[in-house]
Amino acid sequence: MLSEAEKIKTEFQQQGVSISTWARSRGFDSRLVYAVLGGKNKASRGRSHLIAVALGLKAEAPASELTERLGLVGLAGVTLTSDRVLSVPKGDFMSP
Repeated sequence: MLSEAEKIKTEFQQQGVSISTWARSRGFDSRLVYAVLGGKNKASRGRSHLIAVALGLKAEAPASELTERLGLVGLAGVTLTSDRVLSVPKGDFMSP
């Protein structure tokens, strides 16, 4: 049985889209996308987490009252939809 990451890689291949092209079109570093898909990066926070959400490997967590109170909603200008990252600003995600 294929893992979710393997299914995603197969889908890219079947659609004739390279992972690098997909990554660049969304402002992600292709090496980080490969690390997330390969399981070398746990994608627990920052850009790698956003990549996992964009790929559908992780669900986008709904904003809780605490998240809103801490000001963690819309961090670094990231625009999210229900299932994919639309845009990510250039530079380090966690920089002030």
